[in-house]
Amino acid sequence: MILAAVAVFYIWDNVANKGLYTAQIKRSWV
Repeated sequence: MILAAVAVFYIWDNVANKGLYTAQIKRSWV
């Protein structure tokens, strides 16, 4: 269920924000 929520957030982020949030998360992980 958590993975589903992450997938929905990831898709929404790419559609609505052009990937801004996921880009910041990836930078914080690396």
